[in-house]
Amino acid sequence: YDVMRAVNTLSRTVVPFLFFKSNKNSLLRTRVRTPLGTIMSKQQLQQQCKHCNSLVLTPRSDLSTQTNEEVTRPLPITSAQISGGNGIEEINKWMIEVRRYLHCNPELSWKEHKTSDFIFEMLEGMGLSPRKVAHGLGVVADIHFCEHEQKEKGQSEKERKDSINDTFVALRADIDALPIHEETNLPFSSCTAGVMHACGHDGHTTMALGAAALLLRERLISRESQLPSRPIRLIFQPAEEVATGSARMIEEGVLEGVVAIFGGHLDRGYPLGTMIVDPGCVNGSTDTIEITLQGKSCHAARPHEGIDAVVMGSELVVRMQHIVSRTVDPGYPAVVTVGSFRAGDTYNIVADKATLTGTVRTVNTETQEAIHRAIESLATSVASSMGGSAKICFKDSVPPLRNTAALEPLVKQCAKDAIAARLQLLLENEGEKQCTEEDVEEGDDVIASNRVEGTSNPNANKLETNQHQNSPCGRNSAVAVSVRPLPKANMGAEDFANYLSHIPGFYVRFGAGFEGDTGPPISAHTSAWDFNENTLLIGALYFKNIASRYTAQ
Repeated sequence: YDVMRAVNTLSRTVVPFLFFKSNKNSLLRTRVRTPLGTIMSKQQLQQQCKHCNSLVLTPRSDLSTQTNEEVTRPLPITSAQISGGNGIEEINKWMIEVRRYLHCNPELSWKEHKTSDFIFEMLEGMGLSPRKVAHGLGVVADIHFCEHEQKEKGQSEKERKDSINDTFVALRADIDALPIHEETNLPFSSCTAGVMHACGHDGHTTMALGAAALLLRERLISRESQLPSRPIRLIFQPAEEVATGSARMIEEGVLEGVVAIFGGHLDRGYPLGTMIVDPGCVNGSTDTIEITLQGKSCHAARPHEGIDAVVMGSELVVRMQHIVSRTVDPGYPAVVTVGSFRAGDTYNIVADKATLTGTVRTVNTETQEAIHRAIESLATSVASSMGGSAKICFKDSVPPLRNTAALEPLVKQCAKDAIAARLQLLLENEGEKQCTEEDVEEGDDVIASNRVEGTSNPNANKLETNQHQNSPCGRNSAVAVSVRPLPKANMGAEDFANYLSHIPGFYVRFGAGFEGDTGPPISAHTSAWDFNENTLLIGALYFKNIASRYTAQ
């Protein structure tokens, strides 16, 4: 209460719009934002504090120019909204609300408690039975399509269980944020100082929730013969940014009974309406290298009496630069980077210890293993040649993400249909001709600009001209209606690769650029990163398509 009084006094001069009097005799009521953005009165806050001692009010003076008052906690979407004539439009509106709420309330890896609670609430509100895994931070929910019809036919419990196909198709979304202070000035920017959804995981989570709503819509409005014969498993994974979440989820059995898994990533480097579908390696491997070199300390004036760990480490760093050029097949991209070098405490003492950390990135496991061996051999030989010793550790290893090539035709068709369906919604509103997957271009080249130059598709820029009013901050939406392969190797890592080490699957990229994007795109993992929200429905439709149609494979 004392804290509240202090905030009250400060806010009279800083944010007076948070306070109001209903009439002359009423008490002053204070609206306060909890860490997850809920607006609460002082009385509600006092009641919460009685049961929760962990509530912390953090003044956001550094974000005084940003207003988040309109970001309220969305309610779960209802069956009536899903099954109505405008069900897809209702789902799209709901997804935008969900995405903005998640963006406003980011949580770091292995700390996604309230994010997972929110996902759990949304799924439960749809009538599903979600469950928590991975320290209670991951969420898993299964969607069955045949069980309720068979129950209506009067089948016994045993007959019903025997007839249900319990091999799942899985959709995976990551949910964690990054330790970055947001500088987008979006009206729904982060409410947590120093934490931001700067990699699109708020969008990925929203797409998976939207796909769940679309799949439930199919169950509500479609004939039994049109429903998928396999159940769908939704996997909401924590800790992708630290590359340890998927391994934990697998350990806890989320892949049991799963025959294929699908995921995707938002990418502002491609225009809206573009999807990247590539049958090869779409993300590099990653390893965290930690090398500890042990020497012997002595006075800097008598270096012959010691073993200099700084010299030892410097020699190792230089020689490691030759690993890729002289150890790795030049036909396969690879990266060896030393990112930190720590040694010594003062200027006049020879350091007895040096610690080097870095990363290895490759596009195949054979190269990854070869680089491991080269680093171990090199570190040991450099250290021993100078009279020291070396300890080498590789941790948080993730293999290259290589898609299952046999799935490419199905994935490509689902992607084209998703883009066409999104465009068709716009055309219907204007009474124009029907858009089909034939309007979605396909090619091997990469779109260099945010517009489709010389496209044969008359509807290619329709998404751009009709969707800018719903874009964040009123920005127009560049569109290139196409499905294309990855232009070059992507050495960024993605721990979705761990799932593909066990079962078939496919990982795509969703173009999410804005029309105003010129030059190099704003990179993910930066404080100004954002994505085009018009991509959300494309992603949800793609996930719905791929989950529904895989059963025909």
